[in-house]
Amino acid sequence: MGKLRTYWSQWRALSASRRRQFLKASVCLISIKLALHLFSFSVFKRLFGLAVKQVPSRSDVAAGYLDDTVWAVRSAAYHLPLSLMCLPQALAVKYLLRGLPGLSLHIGVQQNATDGFAAHAWIESSTSGSIIIGDWPQTVSYRPLWVWV
Repeated sequence: MGKLRTYWSQWRALSASRRRQFLKASVCLISIKLALHLFSFSVFKRLFGLAVKQVPSRSDVAAGYLDDTVWAVRSAAYHLPLSLMCLPQALAVKYLLRGLPGLSLHIGVQQNATDGFAAHAWIESSTSGSIIIGDWPQTVSYRPLWVWV
C-alpha cells in the first residue's frame, strides 16, 4: 500500500500539463505495443506512416515541449507493466512530436557485438544532430539499417 501511496503523491505533484502528457504517452505506448503484436511490421509501418503524415509541420512549439514529451514517454514506459523497450519508445516520441520537422527514427544493429546480434531504435534531430531518445553508451556503436524521416 505504501508504494501506491507514493505513486499517488507523485501523480498529484505533477502539473496538469505533465499529467496530460503522461497519459497521452501511456495511451500511445500501449497502442504501439498492441499494434506491433497484432500486425506484421510492414503493415504497422504503413499504418504508422499514415498517422504521422496527417499533421502539418509546425515550428511554434513551446520551449521545453520536446523534453517534456521525452520525459513522459520514458516515465510511462518505466511505470507501465509492459516491456516497452527502445522501439516502442522511439515510435511513441516520433508520433507525439509528429508535427516537428527534422526528427528521424533510426533502427540499427550493433557493430562488433560480442554477444551476437543486438538492435536498437532511437530518434535523432537533424537540426541539432543530437539523440532525442534512445541514447546508448559511447562504448557501443550501432550501424543504422533504416532511417525514417
